Amino acid sequence: MKSDELLLSQLPDELRELVETCETDAIINYFFEYDIDERRLADALSRYAIVKDQVELHQAAAGVYMHCLPYLDDAFHLAFFHEWRTLELTDFKSCDYLNNFLQNQEHPDFDMIPETHYEYVRDKISEIKE
Repeated sequence: MKSDELLLSQLPDELRELVETCETDAIINYFFEYDIDERRLADALSRYAIVKDQVELHQAAAGVYMHCLPYLDDAFHLAFFHEWRTLELTDFKSCDYLNNFLQNQEHPDFDMIPETHYEYVRDKISEIKE
């Protein structure tokens, strides 16, 4: 058994299928639909996203922490990590992901993000538009 399969084995079958096919919105909807409040499932998804290092999985993990489990002490730190990793994986060239990241500035729970990160993202957007 491979290590990534160990992480997947922690997930219910239906969620596992969504994760294996990298269906970002469906993964987030699964947490909403089944009113999942178990940190262990979100953490398994997060670790799997780190192992696989795919944009869609990082976006799903960020969305789960931000929208489904925002009451966790470190939820927004984890969402920040996954969103930033998405930007890195896309070489800071996706205007959609860059603009989505900038929206965090309006959210008080993202106050841990340094202003320099927002400036960097704004600069990247400017470069793309030139």
